[in-house]
Amino acid sequence: MNPVQEISVAITFHYREVRLKYLESTCSSLAGIQQKIKVHVMTNANEQQAARVSALLDRLGISYEIHSPTYLGHPYLLSWSHLSIFRRVLKGQPRVSHFLYLEDDTIFSARNIDYWLTGRSRLREHGLIPSFMRYELMDSDHTVYSTDLIEPVSYESAPKIVLPDEEYAYIGLHKCYQGLYFLDRELMEEYFSASINPNRGHWGILEKATQGVTFLNVPEGFNSRNVVGYFCSDRAIDQGALIHHSPNNYATNPASPFGKVPVSGAIIHD
Repeated sequence: MNPVQEISVAITFHYREVRLKYLESTCSSLAGIQQKIKVHVMTNANEQQAARVSALLDRLGISYEIHSPTYLGHPYLLSWSHLSIFRRVLKGQPRVSHFLYLEDDTIFSARNIDYWLTGRSRLREHGLIPSFMRYELMDSDHTVYSTDLIEPVSYESAPKIVLPDEEYAYIGLHKCYQGLYFLDRELMEEYFSASINPNRGHWGILEKATQGVTFLNVPEGFNSRNVVGYFCSDRAIDQGALIHHSPNNYATNPASPFGKVPVSGAIIHD
């Protein structure tokens, strides 16, 4: 198990007043993590707007820097600007053991770290990485919905690693988007050793910034390196794998095909 010494966090925040509440929720969750954390907010905010972001982060009591990159060429490239920070940290700050890139509305907690560390140790020999499932809520009921699945995944058909006791498995989902990446130094070095750029990958420019090593060196039989923990006997996704997509905008939108599959029914048995 890789011990966590310090975590370097980067968050992309395309400034909109209405989204400050999501950024606050995201950073508030980070403030509850015991390990030392430094948050880098990458934003297009002007001086006055950046002051509002700074005041928000001051209230939460976390260590942070606000970066407003210039000469991006396209607004969407803001989501890629964090890589220059991570390169610098990887090279010059050896006490930083892990790197977390987040979208501004993704809640990541200590429980997620514990889950990832356990999975990293178990999956290292298989070339896979413990991954996460975004979820959403609706005010009208107490059901927890998978943000990104549009249909359940068959346990029997899905690529997976089953632990020897057959009580727990790591399952590859056909929708492996998670709105973040969490990598240790070894995986971060692998990421930077590849030819990474906004044109490489399977998603849009904004979404591809969250890929990390998702599609690098994928083991045979899997569609990505991301796999989600699953309790076989209980037929339940590991709670540590769940991360809240706080706007809940897919679950609450009747016209969207996303956010309609309950997490409890995300994995089905034939």
